[in-house]
Amino acid sequence: AVGAYEKSGEWEKALHILSGMSKANVEPETMTFNATISACEKAGAWQQALQLFSNLMQSRVGLNTITFNATISACKKGSEWQQASHLFSAMAQSSVQSSSVAYNAVMGACVEGGQWERALQLFSVMSQKKQEPGPITCNATISACGKAGKWEPALHLLSVMDQSTIESGTINFSAAISACEKCGKWEKALQLCCAMALRMLSSNTITCNAAISACGKGAEWQMVLHLFDDMTQKRVESDTITCNAAITACEKGGQWKKALRLHASMQQSKVDANTITFNAAISACEKGGEWDKALELYSEMARRDVDLDMITYNVVINACELAGKWEGVLQLCAVVARSLSKLSSTHARRAADREKK
Repeated sequence: AVGAYEKSGEWEKALHILSGMSKANVEPETMTFNATISACEKAGAWQQALQLFSNLMQSRVGLNTITFNATISACKKGSEWQQASHLFSAMAQSSVQSSSVAYNAVMGACVEGGQWERALQLFSVMSQKKQEPGPITCNATISACGKAGKWEPALHLLSVMDQSTIESGTINFSAAISACEKCGKWEKALQLCCAMALRMLSSNTITCNAAISACGKGAEWQMVLHLFDDMTQKRVESDTITCNAAITACEKGGQWKKALRLHASMQQSKVDANTITFNAAISACEKGGEWDKALELYSEMARRDVDLDMITYNVVINACELAGKWEGVLQLCAVVARSLSKLSSTHARRAADREKK
């Protein structure tokens, strides 16, 4: 019966049977405890799983690999990386052999908890013990390295996957390219894109966005446009993030015409433009001395109810100055003053509300 509830994740019913056995002075076997802990794990009831694990340790019933695996997995689902790490350490200190399931679960918990260094340590230990991490864990760890600004460990993990029997796919490469993008390593990002092409791996929107953003940060606007065109040819769908990165790259490269062309293509492709889109396009026009086009974009923002921010105002004020439109400058300064006053009042009200609480 407990086994059936384990499969369905009905941990309360499984727990009820386990409790009934204790009341009837029937000592449950390890298998019964394991099934109940697994039921808790499937339902995300990590606290109950931990309590059962504690009860099991205090009983005469032995622990095994399945017990640890299920409890550590439950802690991972509960985002309890410290509990997962503690259990894993206890597993290493006991006579129970550590399994790939336990390694992957505790690594996943560490990654979700922002403990990428701990995850990398566990990855290294796994390699030494000839145990392979799962592809999901590898991807999560590579992503964590990227968020932490550690592109080198991310590429190392990808190379370790290549040397193992784990097949690296689009998801893994996308995570590694994102890691390079966050660290400003556009050359490495492009190398990974080439490696994907050689392996006949299809790119997706996430992959292309990361590569375009990486090249944009490196002021490589020509490469950005090449990648953007490549997306179109391969029928990879572009989104707001893609277009924003491309327009921003053109703005930084002083290519206002290309920035406007990309902006226009967004409407044709029915891709939503946001504040970042308009700010980048307006800035490109302002830098190119095209104040009239900058003001047209500003007017379009107002018509389409796109939020304006301080960057928008600053760029448009500069454009007005270039055009000698001092009335426009004064009007915009008045709008900014009202916006700042409203913002100040909002902050003051929120601060007063917090003090009341």
